[in-house]
Amino acid sequence: METRLIAVDLDGTLLRTDRTLSPATIAAVAAAADRGLEVVVASGRTLSETRHLLAQLPQVHYLVGNTGAFVLDLRTNTYLHFSPVPLPLIQEAWRRLRREDMLFEVNCGGEIYIPTDRLAEVPRFEDACGNHTLHETRRGIDDYDHWLETLQEPVTKLHLYFPTGEARDAAQVRLGDLEGVDLCTSDPVDLDVTAHGIHKGVGVARLAEHLGLSREQVMTIGDSGNDLGMLRYAGTAVVMANGSDEAKALADRLTDTNDNDGVAQVLNSLPGVEPL
Repeated sequence: METRLIAVDLDGTLLRTDRTLSPATIAAVAAAADRGLEVVVASGRTLSETRHLLAQLPQVHYLVGNTGAFVLDLRTNTYLHFSPVPLPLIQEAWRRLRREDMLFEVNCGGEIYIPTDRLAEVPRFEDACGNHTLHETRRGIDDYDHWLETLQEPVTKLHLYFPTGEARDAAQVRLGDLEGVDLCTSDPVDLDVTAHGIHKGVGVARLAEHLGLSREQVMTIGDSGNDLGMLRYAGTAVVMANGSDEAKALADRLTDTNDNDGVAQVLNSLPGVEPL
């Protein structure tokens, strides 16, 4: 059955190592859309972290964000799927880890909130994870304890950055017995905390259902741990040459690296279809 929907991860996949879109990738997304294919972004990022990228990809109509916690129709600004993390679990994670050296990032309302006193530390964590754009989207909260205790807005994801992989692994162990959440990683020093059972595959599946497509008509392209759910779901799973061994084990097809326009190569190889 022909591919009609292509869900593409951002970091390590659609984006180059410098976190930018190449001209070849921008052109390939536009050409795929002209051939009737629906290309969507499926990312661990939230809306504030993707706006500048989506502005370069006007043919992308949907965002599967926060590791599958929501699906947003970018044309109407309406949610097609929304699965928040239970707030008591976020509060418990903060109680356990609040004294650790980390960025404790609560994602809600399309924004990312951290304690104000950690804003000055963001460049250090940018160096640790290799993403030097974090400072552009993190918002400080002065009394973080009170804010968390009184928060009313749904939290789509908790995201944690650590100075080392060892510190991340230790925190993952400390949170391992929290029921009602799932933990996964997308780079060597981060940790995603989502509602139990939520991953990118869930978000992509909800979007496919909305569009009246079967999983056999879905292709997903990714590189790392938080892509595994959508790679398992898709009719065709594509993994980057720079991807993890765990991701490559799920691949139906391998493509070139993110710095060599691997996604563009895949998109340009797909035949056209009738528009949805």
